[in-house]
Amino acid sequence: KDESAPTRALSAYNIFVQDRFALLAKENEAALKSADSDAKLRRVPPASLVAKTGNAWKELPAEEKAKYEERAKADRKRYEEQMAQYQPPDKQSNRKRNKTGYNMFFSAHVLRLKQSENGVPSERGSVARLVGNAWKALSLEEKAYYEREADKHNGMNPVEKDGDEEDEEDKRQTHMPDPYAGHMHPGHEMHM
Repeated sequence: KDESAPTRALSAYNIFVQDRFALLAKENEAALKSADSDAKLRRVPPASLVAKTGNAWKELPAEEKAKYEERAKADRKRYEEQMAQYQPPDKQSNRKRNKTGYNMFFSAHVLRLKQSENGVPSERGSVARLVGNAWKALSLEEKAYYEREADKHNGMNPVEKDGDEEDEEDKRQTHMPDPYAGHMHPGHEMHM
């Protein structure tokens, strides 16, 4: 939550409640400052005070409620004016988390499940279990492919090596296509 955002406008009832609590605090403040050692603090359990306040609001004459409505209207105006001036923080800090290789695999695997003859299982949790088991069964090379896809999606570039140091294995892995595009992972039959 943005701490610099304007506080929301209070309703007439909320202002009434604030006034009631302020009155109780003022009464207790006088007792606290009193030199009289017998001065008593007025203690009201919060639940009781809220219930009494609700009942008092219901019984409040219309002309008294109108005063609170006016104060609420003024507070709404204050809120609208502050919101017109308010600049929310940079959305960059609120952006979604980066995707992981597992996220990329999950999306691709679910798509393959949907395209398969059996489709996506409807039992709660079964899709996650199927995809999780398929992910665990992938080789490191296969997982690396999805990690690179996640880096691409997140706008990250894998660290480039100098041309002399890059060997054929690195070139093959960097440019490896989706090993399962268009078909299910070998050995991973769908069990419903």
